[in-house]
Amino acid sequence: MHDLRGFSGAGNIPSGGQAFSECLAWRWIGELSATGLIPVGTIPFGVAVGDFNEDDYLDIVTADVGDNTVSILLGDGLGSFQPQATFPVGTSSYSVAVGDFNGDDYLDIVTANLNDNTVSVLLGKPCDP
Repeated sequence: MHDLRGFSGAGNIPSGGQAFSECLAWRWIGELSATGLIPVGTIPFGVAVGDFNEDDYLDIVTADVGDNTVSILLGDGLGSFQPQATFPVGTSSYSVAVGDFNGDDYLDIVTANLNDNTVSVLLGKPCDP
């Protein structure tokens, strides 16, 4: 079960392929070290970070061109991430950005969708207690 602070969307959709993004964690001694490969949707093209579940740890969102989804990976603050949760967006989502687009103090996600000349907006909202 994914705590996504109730993102509007269709819920979990199985990934259409075996695409991977490599996550790098910054160490205080000034080195970058790979923490491992993390599965996301098909052909991840864009990436952004934000605290989507309000736990004070950065999370990752990818724009997945091959299956027209975004993948959200919730971080634990130690360089590990929960398995992806995916949400449908427009056709060929090449880029992704985050911000509070509707002024409700919850982080939202927007993608630019190349093949249908649209943007998709996923509005964040609080989870039920």
